Amino acid sequence: MKKRIEAYFKSENDVETAKTALQQLHVQDIIIDDIPEEGNKIAFVPFVQSGLSWGVAASLDLNQEEKKEEEMTHVLEGKVKAEEYDKAIAILSEKEGYMRRE
Repeated sequence: MKKRIEAYFKSENDVETAKTALQQLHVQDIIIDDIPEEGNKIAFVPFVQSGLSWGVAASLDLNQEEKKEEEMTHVLEGKVKAEEYDKAIAILSEKEGYMRRE
C-alpha cells in the first residue's frame, strides 16, 4: 500500500535536496512544481515529531507550534510505501519541508 506525501519548500535548492534524499526510499511518482506567487502565502507549519510518530496537520499540537506565514516557492508530491512513510516524513523534516496548515 502507498501513502501520499506532500511537502512545501522555500527554494528550488531545498526541494531538490529533499527529492535526492528521498531516493533512498521506495518513493514513486515524485513531482516537483513551482507555486504561483498568488498561492504562496498560505499558512504552513514545519514537520515535527509528536510522540513516537511524525506529525501531520491532523496530529500537530498547534498550541505548542506557532502558525507560520511563510512564503513557499515549490511543492514536492509523491507516493511512498506505507512502511516507509515515517522515514519519508523524517527526511522532509530534516530538509526543512513544511506542510499546509489545514
